[in-house]
Amino acid sequence: MSDLLNVGNSLDLVKLMVNPSSTWFNDGVSKDHFTLMAALIMDFIWKLRNKVVFHNEKVNFQVIPFKMAEHFKEHSAVLLNQERSNKDISVQRWIKPLVGCYKLNCDAALGEKKCLCGSASS
Repeated sequence: MSDLLNVGNSLDLVKLMVNPSSTWFNDGVSKDHFTLMAALIMDFIWKLRNKVVFHNEKVNFQVIPFKMAEHFKEHSAVLLNQERSNKDISVQRWIKPLVGCYKLNCDAALGEKKCLCGSASS
């Protein structure tokens, strides 16, 4: 199986999630739905890891499939609505925060041998 995936590092995994082979899913699943599910699985694993590492929580493996299905249902509903909508997506521009308020913007990038993240506030 690992020969089929050809994943050597985290960037390879992200590339496979964003641009999957069409042979990986059946006719009822679109590329966007596959990518959504892959991203939700990775997010779920990361959050579970943080609960165990930082909060010493126990993992109930029996509820994981149900929670994953619930998250996918919520997110895929938005995806389906976007696919059905022919409206143009408006461009959102940065808006300066109100006086006394702070705005925090975060971003991240993955490379072959490094991962960078940054934030800015105003």
